[in-house]
Amino acid sequence: MNRVGLFFGSFDPPHIGHANVVMGVVNSKLVDKVLVIPAYQNVWKSNSSKFSYRLAMCRMTFSPLAPEVYVNAVEKSMYVPSYSKGIPTYDVLMELKSQMPNNELVIITTPETYSEIPLWHNGSTILKNYKFIMVINGEEPPYGLPDNVSLVYVPTIRMCYR
Repeated sequence: MNRVGLFFGSFDPPHIGHANVVMGVVNSKLVDKVLVIPAYQNVWKSNSSKFSYRLAMCRMTFSPLAPEVYVNAVEKSMYVPSYSKGIPTYDVLMELKSQMPNNELVIITTPETYSEIPLWHNGSTILKNYKFIMVINGEEPPYGLPDNVSLVYVPTIRMCYR
């Protein structure tokens, strides 16, 4: 059974910080592969760039990291008008589980996003039924994390401007 890290986001646009997170997780060896999943329509953002543009940018950003990293457009194939405000992560997880039944799916997140999961559609079920990789980059990790959360330190990237 392969462990597949799931990296969700709007990726509007994907940037060096996203690539840094993905490479930190790949280098941690906690997963065998990372699946980058751009949101078809972000639940929290109403005016994102077109999905086709964000998908193309993700492919350009992450293709050099293959074969450990690949981009998946699962949300495009799932979209129906009832999802006009975005596809809940829980529904995407159910779809991916049906597509990859022999893989262990691990959610890649940050402390901030992890703390928001209880507010999501079926958030408590997600927290209970999935493993997580929490990426930190210098901040103090949250205390009292459950056993299904692993920490990965990813150094902060500093850009110098003149």
